[in-house]
Parts: sequence; C-alpha cells; structure tokens
Amino acid sequence: MTKNEINAEQIEFWNSAAGDQWVKGQENMDKTLAVFGQVAIDALAPKAGENIVDIGCGCGATSLALMETMGSGTVLGIDISAPMLARAKQRPEESGLKGIQFQEADAAVYGFESEALDGVFSRFGVMFFDNPVAAFSNIRAGMKPGGRMSFVCWRAVSENQWTLVPMMAALKHIERPEPPPPGAPGPFAFGDQEYAAKILKDAGFSHVAFEAKNLPMAFSIAPDKPLGLQFAEMGPVGRLLMTAPDEKKSAVIDSMTEALEPFVQGDEAVMDGAVWLVTATNG
Repeated sequence: MTKNEINAEQIEFWNSAAGDQWVKGQENMDKTLAVFGQVAIDALAPKAGENIVDIGCGCGATSLALMETMGSGTVLGIDISAPMLARAKQRPEESGLKGIQFQEADAAVYGFESEALDGVFSRFGVMFFDNPVAAFSNIRAGMKPGGRMSFVCWRAVSENQWTLVPMMAALKHIERPEPPPPGAPGPFAFGDQEYAAKILKDAGFSHVAFEAKNLPMAFSIAPDKPLGLQFAEMGPVGRLLMTAPDEKKSAVIDSMTEALEPFVQGDEAVMDGAVWLVTATNG
C-alpha cells in the first residue's frame, strides 16, 4: 500500500458530505461531545508551555480547549477533513487564543518532528487507521521520551445507547448489514480493550491503561425535523439509512423517532455514551 492509499477510504468519507454535515452541526456537536473531550484533557493534564498535538481535531473545539487549559505553548490540530479544518482555522481568531495551528494531514504518515511532542490528545480521532500499529508508531516517534498520550474512544455498540437504540429500530425495516471484520477502521474499532491495548503496546507505548466511563450525551433537538432523521445525520446509523431502499426510508425514520422519544428531556435527547479513557506514555 502506497502512502497515498493509506486510509484512502476514510479520507474520501470525511471530505464528502460527512465532513460538511459535521460543520453544519458544529455547535451542537461541540456541546454534545465536550464532556468526553474534557475527561481526556484532564487525564493528559497539559501544562503551560507544552507542545501538544490533537489527532482528529475536526472543527477545532478540542484544540481550543487544550490551549485554554495550557494558557501558553503550542497546539497542532491534525485532521484529514478539509471542510472541518476550514471551520477550525476560523476559531482561534474568533476566540483570541494564540499558539494554535491546524494541518490537513493523516497522523498515520504525518512527518512529526522527532521527539518534539510533550503530549498527544484525541477525542474519537484514532479509531480510523488502516494500519493502527504503524500509525501509532509514527505518532510515538514525534513524542519526547516520557511524553504522555490520552484519548477517548467508543466502547462496543452494544454499550452505547446513542447508536444501539436507533440502529435496532432501523433494523426492523431493513436487512442487517454484514458486520465489519474485527478491528476494521471505524467508530467502534477500539471497543475491544485487549485488541486496542495490544496495538499500543506493539507500537512501543508503555503504562497503557484503560478506564471505562459512561457519560451523558445531550443532543439538541431541532423542532422542524424528525428526531430519527437528526440522529441519522450525525452517527453510524446514517449509513444504514443511506443504503435503505427509498420506499423504506420513511418507516426507518419513524421507527427511530419513536424509539428515541423516551430519552427526550425538554429540547434535548439525553443518552448514555460508553467510552474508554486511554492513557499511555512513550517509554
């Protein structure tokens, strides 16, 4: 596989409608996912003056949060999605924060300066590598000896209400797709703790630790759109809807909306998000 072919499917996906959709929903997603990013920031404990990289920075919220915590230093946000990075690049000036840069690149092959990083952070951005051992080895090469890494990744679909509930509703009307091979790139690729831990250890990390966390995900509800459709626009369930026959799409959306209604609290749908908080060090 050539350098240009690495993670090609993910690069295409996040530079298509998926990336545009996340930009449109940026404010809501920032709010929904903030608590997950914060637990990883707290675990990383970035200090003033440090050099931190934010892997899969998306629209930039986590890069800003890292710099707000540090007060000084540098944060490099890396992502493969041009649409999301275009939004991210607007935000340091809007916030008045200095020291933040964004780079359209794939962390799996990006040329990090050797032993320059004090810390590596990611909120749901490291589960999409074609060759995760090689990708994490590349990232580790950019870390100082003793450098820290902290990220959050989803646990299994069966533990995550926000995906499981609408997915099971959709499958009442459409055929269940073939499950991806174990470890295939995707949101839930690191759900298996033993699998993910082996990747990090094979990439040379030490002091690898996993902590299970269940945190509330509060999704803002738009009054002019069925709730099922809103969930389909921002999660894995959307791929099910895209592949559903046109004559079944309305039934799928109606079933998802009905299944999600018990989780509505005012103008939000509040569901459980199950993640691993993962920490490790270089050496």
